[in-house]
Amino acid sequence: MSDIVKHTILQDKAIRDALIKLDLLGADAILFVTDENNVLIGSLTDGDLRRGFIRGLGFENGLLDFIQPNPSYITEGEFAIDKLEEYKRRFFKIVPILNNEKQIVGIINFREQTTIIPADAIIMAGGKGQRLLPLTEKIPKPLLQVGGKPIIEYNIDRLKQVGIKNITLSINYLGDQLIDAFGNGHNKDLNIQYVREDKPLGTIGSILLVKEFKHDDIIVMNSDLLTNIDFKDFYKAFTDSDADMAVAATSYHVDVPYAVLEANGDNEVVSLK
Repeated sequence: MSDIVKHTILQDKAIRDALIKLDLLGADAILFVTDENNVLIGSLTDGDLRRGFIRGLGFENGLLDFIQPNPSYITEGEFAIDKLEEYKRRFFKIVPILNNEKQIVGIINFREQTTIIPADAIIMAGGKGQRLLPLTEKIPKPLLQVGGKPIIEYNIDRLKQVGIKNITLSINYLGDQLIDAFGNGHNKDLNIQYVREDKPLGTIGSILLVKEFKHDDIIVMNSDLLTNIDFKDFYKAFTDSDADMAVAATSYHVDVPYAVLEANGDNEVVSLK
């Protein structure tokens, strides 16, 4: 069951229906009351119901008599890091995501998700992993396990944690195993699709195979990374700098024991270092 289904209830439902859903939600007990078009009308918690009963309302009353009519929300596609941080400081647990028509299109649970980055992701997962033979003879490198979990799944889960829902896996070698492992992503509340490189297209060449992205910004990463990069800070630095592209890299030192000759296009030596 999707988070939207779990956290929404139609305005004409009975109080008993709301109590049943709130009980099932446990620690995340909040409902968002909508009309038949999924437009947000208000929010409802156990506390709202209790205060309504204290005021003299009963089970014969409608949900609209109990709700908070102006719940907080964020707008789809908005990188509202300051707003999200303010909600967390105010101990908000669950916040709905609305489109421009005020329809609920998502739910953010701060126990599971830290922010929302308005970007798509493409994970490069088509390599043969030849340096890891024989481990990769029958299993693609992204599915090799570390700590009982495939390497690529760490990356998928970390992207989900920052609100990235649309992920493309670029596959080739033993790619069907990746499709079998993750499918369309719905079991993780994600939208996962696949493109297949019939021939190597370079580091980010398979982007050209993706027919459509949902967002203007795209995060490209390798499938075999074990990284603790803060995607939120990385994306914020990118947007704040008004850059066309940002690259996350690490320094790599190589000691050259000999001199280095520098030559120009005519193969003439121009310096000796």
